[in-house]
Amino acid sequence: MASMTDTTTQPPTAKRRTSIGELYSPQELADVLGVSRSTVYQWRVHGTGPKAIRVGKHTRYRASEVVAWLDANSI
Repeated sequence: MASMTDTTTQPPTAKRRTSIGELYSPQELADVLGVSRSTVYQWRVHGTGPKAIRVGKHTRYRASEVVAWLDANSI
């Protein structure tokens, strides 16, 4: 039986879940997609990756934008 402090059932990014959806940092996106962080940065610089947003001084990626980008680029 899980205790009240057991967080094993929540995904590690659950703290970023909001009404606008889940947000990924460049490193989290790289981990999810299995690519390097520099690849994610190059996608952003060249405009070939998922649409990024700015949250203060941080770059973030909406999970919905990542899914849409993957769907649009599937072969």
